[in-house]
Order: sequence, then C-alpha cells, then structure tokens
Amino acid sequence: MLRYSSILLAAGISRRMGATNKLLLEIDGLPMVRHCAERLIEVTGGATTVVLGHDADKIAASLNGLTVHMIKNPDYAAGQMASVNVGLRLSCWSDFTLIALADQPRLTSQMISELFSASQQPEANEKIIIPMRSKERGNPIVLPALIRERIIRESTNLGDRKSTRLNSSHLVISYAVFCL
Repeated sequence: MLRYSSILLAAGISRRMGATNKLLLEIDGLPMVRHCAERLIEVTGGATTVVLGHDADKIAASLNGLTVHMIKNPDYAAGQMASVNVGLRLSCWSDFTLIALADQPRLTSQMISELFSASQQPEANEKIIIPMRSKERGNPIVLPALIRERIIRESTNLGDRKSTRLNSSHLVISYAVFCL
C-alpha cells in the first residue's frame, strides 16, 4: 500500500498584500491557510507538515486543533525552495509527497485525491506529477520518493521552470485537475 504525505507551504512574506498576511484572510469563515490544511488532512489523514516562517505565531494559532506537524523554516526569507526543502526532509517516510501552497482557496479534497491517484500510473515512481489546464501548469504537485531524495541532495529548484522544461522526461502531467 502506498504511503502519502503532504507539505503545506505557509512561510511566505506576503509582500503584495502590504501589512495584511493573505494566509489569514477568511475563506468561508476560516483563515485561508486553515482551509488548505483541512483539505490536505482530509486526504492524508493527518500526514501533513506545515512549514511556517513569516508571522509563524499567527499562522500556527490559526491552525490550532488540527492534526498537522508544524515546523518553522528559519531561512524562509531565502524563498520558497528553502521551505520546500525543510518540508521534504520531514516527509522521508512516504512514497509520494504532495506540495501545496497555502494560498489556494479553491483547493479541494477531490483535486488532491486525483493527484494522488495519478501516482498509481506505472511511470509515476520516477516523475513529478503536475496538474494542467490547457498548456498551463498548476499546483499542487506530487513528488515520488526518488525525486524527493534527488531534490534534497542536489538542491533542485522546483520553481525553476527552465529545469523542469529541460527535464520534461521527469514529468507526468495530470490533465484532470488544476488549482488557481
């Protein structure tokens, strides 16, 4: 039986919102970060790591009572990949790790389940699963253990579209889901 985990990236500085942290904006009466965490928990059963950084205490308080593992990235200002690497190191026990952004209010449990279902394709053990709509890539993504270990070892930047385009043989494109 395959083991799944998820990482919720909630460390960003949220510069474009000014003094307001967008992760704390309410979506259906809940902080956006909590909404996203709840969707991940529904699918992974609590195998979710939330990477904190900017406003860590406020973000942690908004997740109070949820079954998540929270860790603060002391180097969150270095960018998203620093937080991805912190989270990946904690998901080393799983076969597949979903990496989600905490500012995806349209994220649903069904979308997460469909991405994890794509991991059952024979070639998925060696490829990154990326949701698509038309020709546009989206989030969240799913990493198999083999790729996760390579990213940690080589400090690969997943946000570098050039590296994923040059290594497109490492990608499985899931056409069924897409998050904005």
